[in-house]
Order: sequence, then structure tokens, then C-alpha cells
Amino acid sequence: MSRSLHDESQTFEVKESDIPEVVNADPDVAYTVRPLTTAKFRELQKRNTQQVVNKASRSMEAEVNGEKLADDLIDWVIADWSGIVDKGQPAECSRANKLRLDGQVKAGLIGVAGLNRIEAAPEVRTDSFRTTP
Repeated sequence: MSRSLHDESQTFEVKESDIPEVVNADPDVAYTVRPLTTAKFRELQKRNTQQVVNKASRSMEAEVNGEKLADDLIDWVIADWSGIVDKGQPAECSRANKLRLDGQVKAGLIGVAGLNRIEAAPEVRTDSFRTTP
């Protein structure tokens, strides 16, 4: 088996230090991530799309609110975390706190959530390929 299909119900853990986009990652921070399936992405995109009038053509066009979509994506992707603190205390894994994360962390986690599970977890990749004699 070389690939696994995304399953929203199968969360996985990612250490912050394993997210390529994160500079100066904290090795003590870990996130429980939900896979971002195409269906879930489309659902969130639809939720953040509205029909607006094009001033030039007077026709209706779909307009995506990118900021709200990004907020919904990170809220979906992060199921839980460990090692995140706020004012010296463990931070609750709430939507408001998720939105306070650094932009590179949020972008990296969304990227990891959308990857094929083989790419996202090296130990899974190693187990999935047959060894050659």
C-alpha cells in the first residue's frame, strides 16, 4: 500500500518541528490534525462564498472571503494541541486561540492536513513500501 485516502475521522499528530514552513519551531509543541479532504474544503469554501454584483457587467459572481475561509480551515484542521501556552498557562484549543497562532504555523498545518498520509508521516511511508530483496 503506497497511498491512503483521506478520512476526516482519522486524526494524526504532527510535531511543530516537523512542519517545513515553520522557522524556529518548538520541539515540545504538537498538534492533533484532521485531514483536509476535498469535500470538507469545498464545504468550507461554499460557506464563505457569496454572490455579488459585478459593477461592470451587472451580472452576479461568486466571491470568496479568503480571510474567513482561512480561519475556518485552521479551525477545522487543528483538533487539539499540546505545548501551547498563554501567559504561562496551557492554552485552551479554542477557535479564538487557533486564530492567534503564527501565520507560518497555520499555513504549514493546513498544508500538512491536505497531504497524502504517506507524505505527511515518514514512518507510515516507510511501512507502506515493500522492501526489495
